[in-house]
Amino acid sequence: MKTNQIAMLAAVAVIIVAVCIGLYVMSDKNTDNLNSSNAGDSDYYPVTVTTSIGGVIYEQTFTKEPERIVSMWATNLELLHYFGLEDKIVGAYAVENYVALNADLQDKYDAFDKMPMDRRSIEVVRSLDPDIIIGWSSSFNDGAGSLGSVESWNNYGINCFATNRPSASVEDYILLLENIGIIFNMQDVSDQKIAELNAKLENVKEKTSKLNESEKMTALVIEAGSADGGAGNFVYGSEFLTGDLVKQAGGINLFNGSMEALTAEKIASYNPDIVFIMAGDGLNPYEIDESIEMFKSDPAFASMTDNVVAFRFNELYMGGILSDTIIDRMFEAMYPELV
Repeated sequence: MKTNQIAMLAAVAVIIVAVCIGLYVMSDKNTDNLNSSNAGDSDYYPVTVTTSIGGVIYEQTFTKEPERIVSMWATNLELLHYFGLEDKIVGAYAVENYVALNADLQDKYDAFDKMPMDRRSIEVVRSLDPDIIIGWSSSFNDGAGSLGSVESWNNYGINCFATNRPSASVEDYILLLENIGIIFNMQDVSDQKIAELNAKLENVKEKTSKLNESEKMTALVIEAGSADGGAGNFVYGSEFLTGDLVKQAGGINLFNGSMEALTAEKIASYNPDIVFIMAGDGLNPYEIDESIEMFKSDPAFASMTDNVVAFRFNELYMGGILSDTIIDRMFEAMYPELV
């Protein structure tokens, strides 16, 4: 009798231990699933986006969220800060004396450990083992200071993405924002940025809706003394995003081309109501007042110096998809009475 009781108690104990082990294993597996960084990825990735580089459309497929980013140019570093991706940046080629287009990000940009633009190289980037390189179209060619072709990086298993000038269309820049949201599974952030841009455009459209064509301000966008060793001036037309910003701000860009070097005399012949000029270039920013004085000192521009507004180079040219920050300022400069 006692022997049977002992046997029964032993059997119950075995069952209890087995159940506890089973519950522990199930609990452990569930915890792994909840904490796994790949759990969400498996439902979302892979995703494919397109990017325009050197006039060629490339498809780039991401099988997981990029964890190691190399960034080229200051505006892309700012853009990554805007999306809160700075912890994923393993290398950023950018200048130190950059004025952020989003003032709230200036301190973060200044504090970030940047790599000198004049020391960029394929070997250094490869040593950083990135899974994505975010640059300009010019970052991905065989020219001096560039990083080589998209194909070469794709062969290493590294994706490429360019954030500048797929065309003159603001809609294309909205697509760029959407693509960044898709790549990093952050559509909430890209949607917010797109909503802010659309709100600016709608505000301008509403306030200028009662103006006829003859009442709209005419303008030119000029990078003064920038071509042919200073003998010419780049003018940005309505077929280039920098020049298209005039239209988005409610004005008329008198130059219908893309980007072209023109003489000062040719520029003056357009006789615009207002001139927007760039202060400096990508690596050598000028002070705003200094740039205006330099422009006005050219006798050829004497007939068009009454209404000159200067923006930093990074705002008008380098800004790319962040250029919407100056639409309001252009609008205010052209139509102060409508503000």
